[in-house]
Amino acid sequence: MKRNLAQMATETYDLLIIGGGITGACIAWDAALRGLKTALVEKSDFSGATSSAPSKLVHGGLRYLKNLEFGLVRESLRERRYLEQIAPHQVDPLPFLLPAYRQSQNSPPILLAGMTLYELLSYDKRWLQDPDKQLPSFHPLSRKETLRRVPQLTPEGLISGLLYYDCLMHSPERLTLDFLQAASEAGADLANYAEVTGFEREGKSLTGVTLQDRIGGENLSLKSKVIVNASGPWADLLLGLMEEEPARHLLRSKGIHIITRAIAPLDQALTLTNEQGEHLFIIPWRGYSLIGTTDRQFEGHPDQFKVTSEDIDELIEKTNRMYPAAALTRTDVRYFYGGLRPIVEKETKVKVDSYKASRKHEVYDHEEEGIHGLISVIGGKYTTARHLAEQVVDKVYHQLKQPKAPCPTIQAQISGGKIERYQDFVSAQQSKWCLYRPELIAHLCRSYGARVDKVLEVGKTAPGLLDPLSPDLQEVGAEILYAVREEMAQTLADAVFRRTGLGTLGDPGTAALEKAADLMAQELGWDSEKRASELARVKARFVLPEAETAAQASA
Repeated sequence: MKRNLAQMATETYDLLIIGGGITGACIAWDAALRGLKTALVEKSDFSGATSSAPSKLVHGGLRYLKNLEFGLVRESLRERRYLEQIAPHQVDPLPFLLPAYRQSQNSPPILLAGMTLYELLSYDKRWLQDPDKQLPSFHPLSRKETLRRVPQLTPEGLISGLLYYDCLMHSPERLTLDFLQAASEAGADLANYAEVTGFEREGKSLTGVTLQDRIGGENLSLKSKVIVNASGPWADLLLGLMEEEPARHLLRSKGIHIITRAIAPLDQALTLTNEQGEHLFIIPWRGYSLIGTTDRQFEGHPDQFKVTSEDIDELIEKTNRMYPAAALTRTDVRYFYGGLRPIVEKETKVKVDSYKASRKHEVYDHEEEGIHGLISVIGGKYTTARHLAEQVVDKVYHQLKQPKAPCPTIQAQISGGKIERYQDFVSAQQSKWCLYRPELIAHLCRSYGARVDKVLEVGKTAPGLLDPLSPDLQEVGAEILYAVREEMAQTLADAVFRRTGLGTLGDPGTAALEKAADLMAQELGWDSEKRASELARVKARFVLPEAETAAQASA
């Protein structure tokens, strides 16, 4: 996967995708596999915004049954199975415990009815070759068994519990990257840090875009017969570059997550609800608890979004109120992250409860406005991105006035996903690379899947590249070099947060970050000033907002 904007500027594409999150990545993969000449540009890094900020769940959306969105739930459950199939190194079954309290909106009969329907809608969940990926059926739990599984639950008012199964992503950022890698392997041209600054037209038809290379600084034009706006929370603002009032305005919802010490058993996730209809997930992730989420309307420019002190305090308060045994304080927060979720808002003056709003998507053909060659994609969820991409590419063929090629992505496997049985694959790799620590090989299999050999080959080129960058983590220097050489990492943040997990559990320590910075500096030719600025930007990500404000005030 190589970045070459100058070469891209000499081409004319069938399809240009603006936006390098999961939606854009899946569209690029689908289109390239169907044989369309495809390009994708992203103004920051791939998976640098919404797609890097989910709850890391691949799920059917149990709560959407309350809204009678049976079609969305069925679509999500089907796509959950496809993701297990095409990305076995990234997606695994995870048990969820849902306790039922006397004052909760979810009484045992309602839970049992809802879960029975959820089970029926996921009738194909065991249609997988790998038995380890087949999700078991749900089963009710007695009050005693519920407390045995999670002793920290408040016993007062507890009636019973329910154990069901959905899936967990190892790394949303790397899963998005796997789709992009697969698109590149199928012939798509990709570039991060390429910001669209305008649209080019001939009459009412769009013919391309102008953009700025945010790495080199050059201004360029890209030509394309069809353009897809997959810019997520920026979708309506991108349309504003045409100096026209967008036909669709966005409601933006912000969601916040924190990672803390383990506050619940790590062999299952915990789904909590209360009488006010609030929801809380406590998810086991890399030996810690991932807690989320808040879901509130965001007003303002998406470029200005950040996690605030109030956001973190709100989530801590919500967690302690719904799960008193947590007893969390700000000192327990190892890491925090957040993102914006776009929701279609047909009337800009109408206020919508962002949590209760649907996760459905809209694919909007601007032909209705007399603009040919532009399609906008708004909304949706990570789990259903593959199917959304299928619908978008079908519309692209309509715009191109070409016979539609069949969608191949149900059967295809993404980059790194060509694995029949995952645990057998890991064992085989550990035997093959028996001179290295089994824990290292297991870690690399999880992150890179079938491409694990390529990372290990990089690691063999110099002493120390397969040694952990931090004594508490598995990430190694070879991953940093591989990120630069093969995965288009341009900044230290790209490598630390989106190509590896070095920074996704919080600050890995100055020594680890400096080792990573040294490797990137040597590879990319950074001088000491550039290296220092890259380190400073990454370290700033680990500072809790309140502490950052205090530091600025003292300065």
